[in-house]
Amino acid sequence: MSTQLRRNDHGFTLVEILISFSIMTIAMLVLFQGFSTNLQNVETAVNYREAIHIAESRLAVVGFEVPLVEGEYSGDMKQFQWHLRIAPRESEEPLPEKQSFVLFQVDVTVQWIDPGQKEQSVSLTTVRLGKPA
Repeated sequence: MSTQLRRNDHGFTLVEILISFSIMTIAMLVLFQGFSTNLQNVETAVNYREAIHIAESRLAVVGFEVPLVEGEYSGDMKQFQWHLRIAPRESEEPLPEKQSFVLFQVDVTVQWIDPGQKEQSVSLTTVRLGKPA
């Protein structure tokens, strides 16, 4: 009678437990890889937002802290490097000989290294009116 009791025992075998742990481990690895990728994407988005903020702030100081004359400027902020270029812009229409203003094109580029060790950059361009030299 004791052999019949063992046959009716509905427990798990060691092989079944090992297989279930293996399946669970593979599923957890896939989930963790997905979470890791999502965290890198969030960090990349935060870096882009910060780079745009730096570029906009550099454009905002042109004509105040940075003179509106032809030239190039650069600097660092946190892990970002920025480069500002001011150059006269050619007008599409002929301007009078004695003009009271000059068009300047202002370009700013912000560069950084993303979490995947890839160089990223953001560039913004605007046109400003300045006094002739």
